[in-house]
Amino acid sequence: TTGKTGVEFGKFRFAAVTEAIDMEQLVVTLPQDNNTGSDNNDVANFASIQMFDGSAAVSSKVYPTGENDTGARTYTFTFSPEFRIPKDSFKVLTLKGDLNGTASGANSTTTPRFHIADVAGDTDGAASNITARGVGSAQRLTSSAVGTNPETAANVNEMTIVRSKPVISLCTASTCSKASPSGSLIPGTIEVIRFRIAAEGDDVIFDSNSNIRFTILEAGGAATNR
Repeated sequence: TTGKTGVEFGKFRFAAVTEAIDMEQLVVTLPQDNNTGSDNNDVANFASIQMFDGSAAVSSKVYPTGENDTGARTYTFTFSPEFRIPKDSFKVLTLKGDLNGTASGANSTTTPRFHIADVAGDTDGAASNITARGVGSAQRLTSSAVGTNPETAANVNEMTIVRSKPVISLCTASTCSKASPSGSLIPGTIEVIRFRIAAEGDDVIFDSNSNIRFTILEAGGAATNR
C-alpha cells in the first residue's frame, strides 16, 4: 500500500515578548522506540518530515534515515528565510510527515512521538535545539528549560501508525442506498441508524474478537452502552 501524505505528528507553540523573534533553526527529537518484535523502528515509516505554519511550508523537507530501535534520532529544520514570531504574539509550527507505504518498509503499530528535547542553551545556541535572534536587537536568544520531560509530558502526543483502519460514517442519500433514519421512535422493531464502514489503506477484517459499541442517549441525558 502507499503511504498518506501531510499527516500531522506534532505542534509547537512559540511566543515572543519585548521584540519580534526570527527563528533560524529547530532540532526535533524522535525518541528511542520502546516497542518489541518486528515493529521496533519508527524511522522506516517516514518518507519525509517538514515544518508548516498553517498550510504553508516554512522549512525544507527532511528525509529520515537509520533507525531508532537502539537510540533516539534528531532532525534539524532550517528556516530560510527565518521564521518570524511577531512581538507580543505567538506562532504554532506543525510537524507534518509523508509516510512510506508497506512496500517501502513501513511498519504497522509503531508509535512515534516527536518533541523538542534540549531547550536550555548558551547565547551562541550551541547547546540548544532552538536557534533564534531578536529582530530589533540582533541578539542571539537564550532559551531556558521548563523542568518537564518531553517524552512523558501530557501535551506531547504519541501517534500510532497502522497499515489500514476502518472509517465509519453515518449514511446519507449520496453515500448509501438511503440516508440514516431520523425522527421520533415508535414501539416495535424499527431501523434507528444506518452507517457505512469503509477500509482506508489495506483490507480491514472484523473477527470474533471485534465489536462495535453504540451509546444510547435516553431522555434526561442518561447514557447506555450496547
